[in-house]
Amino acid sequence: MRRKKKILLVINRTKSNGRELLRGIVQYGKKKDYLEFTVIDSENSLYLNRKQFEECVMEAADDAQGIIMVELTCLDKVKKLNKPIVHSYVYNSQIEDKYTITTDPVTVSRAAYEHLRTMGNINFAYIGYKGVVWADERRSCFEKSLPAEKRPLKYLYYKQPKSTGITTKSLEKIADWLKTLPIPTGIMACNDNCGADLISACKKAELDVPDDISVVAVDNDDLVCDFTSPTLSSIDLDTDSAGYEAAELIDKITETRKIPPRMIRVKPREVVIRQSTDFVAVEDRDVAAALRFIRLNSDRPILVQEVCDFSCCSRQYLHRKFMNALGKSVHKCIKRARVKAITTLLLETTLPVTEIAYMLNFPDSNHISKYFKDYVGLTPKEYRHKYQPLGTEKFDDLD
Repeated sequence: MRRKKKILLVINRTKSNGRELLRGIVQYGKKKDYLEFTVIDSENSLYLNRKQFEECVMEAADDAQGIIMVELTCLDKVKKLNKPIVHSYVYNSQIEDKYTITTDPVTVSRAAYEHLRTMGNINFAYIGYKGVVWADERRSCFEKSLPAEKRPLKYLYYKQPKSTGITTKSLEKIADWLKTLPIPTGIMACNDNCGADLISACKKAELDVPDDISVVAVDNDDLVCDFTSPTLSSIDLDTDSAGYEAAELIDKITETRKIPPRMIRVKPREVVIRQSTDFVAVEDRDVAAALRFIRLNSDRPILVQEVCDFSCCSRQYLHRKFMNALGKSVHKCIKRARVKAITTLLLETTLPVTEIAYMLNFPDSNHISKYFKDYVGLTPKEYRHKYQPLGTEKFDDLD
């Protein structure tokens, strides 16, 4: 029997990215029964004094063959043990350690822009924490995602709140800033907590979300997003895959130190759409009404003429309005809404493709597969296999 290999994990289990990272690590561990994990919740650093927390980590690290950690407090001391470390500080892409996990600010910010643009926004802004490197990176990348005519980006930094929550002064500062923005505006918030603060400030400024201000954040922490009012749209990061890669990497490093430096980049999986971007935020009321009609009827085939009749516009006139407002035709918006309905069922359920086809009024699984692949480039089965989160039961379709 192979000797057990002890791996220390210093990860914050109270945050979504920490939990997802652990899920990925566990997925790898299930395939390697010789791995034995010890978890120290980095949240403990808030409740123990620094010396106590360091002693706790150092004692566990001394007995481990490898370490995966997100905590910065005692990183320098742990490094002195000269043991393999994969440093996961997912917010900061400027880490100079040999083996790291970090969020990719380029693809995350691009996903935020594409989502806000697709939802019909023509004005954009950003909000983040003052003096925080990763928040500034995301602002810079978000601005670079914008068309040249939309720059410079309007943005605001405020002091990152403590565990007690945002101060009245900061909330008023954000509310005052919001009143200077054009209506409607789509705003990227640096993370979910920041997005929740922004929604609170919108209420203070008497601005409606999402009609006046649309908000998309990052991390998709359901304990934050589902408890804001309105609920918060957020970018779901593929952190569990990064956790799996990190576990695989630390396993290899502990076997041989001759592993070249590696950075595991956490990329966005999808935007989880909630109420903060759910209604279409376009200035043209005919286009907004047409898009709402399309979304409400995305579970069935929709003819362009139906949309024209609903909007009381001629086909040519409505087409011109859509191109001016969205840069997309009515037909393309219909197809996108239908594909979105398919992807939601593929990722959030284990229904077979035949049943999804029935629910969305496609003739059969062949038709839905061709329709989906023409738009996405993958069949429904391939898409589900590629993007369904680790730890979610995967359903092998019978058709």
